[in-house]
Amino acid sequence: MSLVQSSAGLFHIHVLATATRDEARAAAIEALNRRADPEIPTEDVIVKMDTVLENNTFSFNDEHFIQTEGTAIGSRL
Repeated sequence: MSLVQSSAGLFHIHVLATATRDEARAAAIEALNRRADPEIPTEDVIVKMDTVLENNTFSFNDEHFIQTEGTAIGSRL
């Protein structure tokens, strides 16, 4: 566990192990390819997943940000 203070004076506690987006993508492809009857092709699902992960935005203190690492809790994914 680590405690990091941001420039805004907020503290972030890192306690969960995280996978990189590449690792998550590879795991998703592997799981999707094991489906017995994929109604939606794996590649289509991955394109949609990438779109969500690459465009997750949030605002804080009247500033807007795009998340560049990881996935937000409660992500639309």
